Amino acid sequence: MVVVDDVLGNHLSRYDYMIYALINNQHCAKSHLAFLSWKHIFSLFSLSKILPFYRLDENWMFESAADLEKELAKLINPYCLVLFPEVSVATPQLIRRHRELCRACFAPELTHVLYPRHSSFADFILGLNKGQALSYIYDATISYTDKKDKILCNPGNIDTLLTQVETVHVHIHREQYRRLPRHRRGIQKWLENTWVHKDKSIRKAYKQSGSIMDDGKLKEKDK
Repeated sequence: MVVVDDVLGNHLSRYDYMIYALINNQHCAKSHLAFLSWKHIFSLFSLSKILPFYRLDENWMFESAADLEKELAKLINPYCLVLFPEVSVATPQLIRRHRELCRACFAPELTHVLYPRHSSFADFILGLNKGQALSYIYDATISYTDKKDKILCNPGNIDTLLTQVETVHVHIHREQYRRLPRHRRGIQKWLENTWVHKDKSIRKAYKQSGSIMDDGKLKEKDK
């Protein structure tokens, strides 16, 4: 029996990978951590591993069930698999662009996260077989705050991480696997609703802390 934990997280920074590694070491030391991204599973994230796949469509999915099984075979039991449905890091500029696209497609307009891509998550959920035990989906929300407890909307570079980030907040909600739909369209809707709720909770945190979200517009110096 293969024992699986699946974590879905928002994606604010490349350092999110490091945060999950620390959480796994402290609380799930017996579980082997891996990340599913761009059609590949990585046990340890590195730019050299991920860069060759960045040309792929953000709505990427596995070509066949055999391709997914081939990747899952790399994992050591038990394992914790982390997915970032937003695929890209959620910068203010990308959030603004996604909001405009969602408006055009009559999809929910999210203000603090990117609209989630469901293909890879659906592949994973529908690809699990009877020999793989998945009891829960863990919905994780990360935020980075400074010394004044203000949320940093784009903690993407090493200078920001080392000089401005005071605290990393991780909120985890556990959802029973058996409650998830068993068809692709239903999974897409479930993931969309999960991200709408995530967006509301982040927006509430911004309001409570008096933080300001960057509007994503180019400033004069950036033009």
